[in-house]
Amino acid sequence: EFELAKNARLKKEISRLEQTAREKSAWADKSEREKIGFDPKETEKSMDHVNDQYKRLNKAFRGRFYLEAVFIEYMLMDDYMEMILTATDLWQSYLKKRRGHEPALDSKIRYIQTEAVNSRTVVKKYFGDDLLDRILAWKVKRCKLMMASVKQYLAAEYVQSIAEEGKELTSLMRRRCMSVRKASNK
Repeated sequence: EFELAKNARLKKEISRLEQTAREKSAWADKSEREKIGFDPKETEKSMDHVNDQYKRLNKAFRGRFYLEAVFIEYMLMDDYMEMILTATDLWQSYLKKRRGHEPALDSKIRYIQTEAVNSRTVVKKYFGDDLLDRILAWKVKRCKLMMASVKQYLAAEYVQSIAEEGKELTSLMRRRCMSVRKASNK
């Protein structure tokens, strides 16, 4: 009986995740089409989007939909990295370095780490290697979790622990991203 309830809950969560993935994909496609440089109005729209997603993350936690929370956290981390690159005028050089390859969370982090070493003091001040390394380590755990979900080897406690770690990281990134944006606008 417990396993049936757990299975039903996972199926419901997978259905919600599929809907979330469709929404994220549509938003990402629209966002990528609109990126032609820095536009403060678009940045504010991005902040509205991030704030909406942060609310969804909190709702997922309240409902104990930890797998959905992990998806939202990953998207938020990716968005925060892009916001940092944009706020510090690094987005276009990052895209140029990618040579047409799709932007990815780990490549954004590596680029920020490289630029922080090259005296980008605002980035270095708020996003040191420790935080960025923690995010990369969390991303590896997330990938393992996704593989486990495909193979249906999910342990609820493991999903919850990754979701809680991701929430801590996204909260920290949110605060620091706001600080970078404020410092860059001075």
